[in-house]
Parts: sequence; structure tokens; C-alpha cells
Amino acid sequence: MSVLQQLEEQQYLVSMAGGQHVVDSLVPLNVGARVRAVVVSVGDRLELKYLSSDSEPAAAPDETSPTPSLLDTLQARYKVALDTDQHDSLEQAVSRATDPTSMALGGLFLAKSGHPVAEEGLQALYVAQRIDGNAANRSSAAGDVTQLVQSAAEGDDSASAMLAEMLGNAFTDDGGGGDLSRWLLNIQNEGSVAYRYGTLPVMVAGQLVELDLVHFQQRPTASAATQIRRLVMTFDTKTLGPVQVEARALDNRLIITFTGQTTEAATELSAYSGEVRQLAGRLGWNVEGVGYEYGSEGRAARQIIDHVLSAGSVDMEF
Repeated sequence: MSVLQQLEEQQYLVSMAGGQHVVDSLVPLNVGARVRAVVVSVGDRLELKYLSSDSEPAAAPDETSPTPSLLDTLQARYKVALDTDQHDSLEQAVSRATDPTSMALGGLFLAKSGHPVAEEGLQALYVAQRIDGNAANRSSAAGDVTQLVQSAAEGDDSASAMLAEMLGNAFTDDGGGGDLSRWLLNIQNEGSVAYRYGTLPVMVAGQLVELDLVHFQQRPTASAATQIRRLVMTFDTKTLGPVQVEARALDNRLIITFTGQTTEAATELSAYSGEVRQLAGRLGWNVEGVGYEYGSEGRAARQIIDHVLSAGSVDMEF
């Protein structure tokens, strides 16, 4: 799209798809620039993810103004209001965190969702987002499930029942705070897209893998002839490290994107593109694309946090 005019601090008039539209942008844009973006959600609002611009804004140094903190920057970006006590408490938590961004985003998510910005909730969301944040818990859970699988295979009916209950509860809200992060991340907002978060242990090639899963689905409306669905999975592998798989579906059409943490991981994953297409085709999907990227955006839980924080920040009629 082309940026035609800046209307307010974060609001622009752009030209795209043969028409002119007003957008709220989390990223500063230059008038006259051509911007590349991808659609991440379609509903009452069209949400776009910024990729690049042919005219990046030049940062003008201002020695008289203090550099905003990470929390202040994210708070302004997502337009989340924090009172003084909330801000000070979250600022302290961010300053102590190994991963300040995950801590800050979790706190803003709590505030925007109407929950106390308290230590218990902050830690729960922090661990849920971190690539290595719950490695010990995952290792313990993996051992428990491995034993259950083995016992069930040997004919232990109680082990089979426990395993079935565990799998059935992967997306169930317990509401009692036992798994606080899952409970928080499954509380719905009033947007046009519903979402679900859970974890699921599965056996892959004889190895137990725990998947973090997030499912987005456009809520049915009278005007929507089709529903857009998106599934994001993150899991750890021994040879490639953390991997994210994202599948976007419209009717029976499917676009799949694999993301590794390094270029080497992305290259290794791309070697199996043919197998991925064949498997999806056998399951009845029309695969329109399989992509491979690299980078780190945390676990699948981050997808819901970003979605909730961005609600109302990017708004375009189309």
C-alpha cells in the first residue's frame, strides 16, 4: 500500500486494493512510502502485520527528551492505560526479567483484560511465552506421559483413562487457577475472532513432544460466507530446536508456514516441503503455499497476547 497522508500521530490515509482507506498503524510510516504488509486477521477489522517499507523513517536524535522505556514504548503502541501503581509494579517486574518483552506484554495483557497486574498472573504468562521458560515442567510432564503411554500399551485400563482425560483437557478451562496461564489465555474478548489455547502431549516417531496450540476462528456472521481459521503450534525438537508451525485455512484452502530459530533450521525444514504438501493433500486440503522462515517470537501463547493487545489498534474498513 502507498501512504498518502498522515492524519494523526498513528493514523494514516493509504491507497490499497484500488481504494483509499484510513488505518491506525503501530509502526511510524512516511508519507509517500510504499509499505509491504500481510493480512493476519479478517473480520469487522482487517489486521495487517508490517513487513517493510521502501522509505524507513529516520530517527532524529533529541537530547532533551529521555529515551522511553520498553514498557512505555509497548504501552503507547498498544494504547493500554496503566495507573501509576500498575506501571511502577510492572516496570519493576520488567527490569528483573531475563526476557523483558515477554514480561511487559504479559502485564499489558492482564491490564487490558481487566485483571490485576499481580505477580502470580505475570509469572504465569511469562512462563507460557518463553521458549525455555517451562523446560523443567515440560520435562517432568513428558516423563509422566511417557509412563502413562507405556502402561496403557501394556493393557492398564486406569492408565488409558488418565491419558484420555489428559488429552481431553488440553483445551478445557479449569477456571480454578490450577493452570492460570491457560485460564487467562482462554478468556474471550468481544472481537470478531474467537481463540483457544492449550497444550497437548503427542508421540512423534517414538518421541514424546508437547505441543503448545492456539486456534483462531472467525465468529460466524450473516455477512461472512466463509470462515477463516488459523492454527499455531510451537514445540521443541532435539536437532532443530524450537519450531513454530502456522496453518491458515479458508474453506479447504491451506497455507502453511514453518519457522525455525535459525536460517539453518529453516533450510532443513524446507527440505520436506513435498512431504508436507502430500500429507495435507491426503487429508483433503488444497495447499496453496508452504513457507519457511526464521526468527523467535516466543511460544504459541504469544499469539493470543498479541491478538488481544492489538484489538482496536489496527482498524480499516474494506
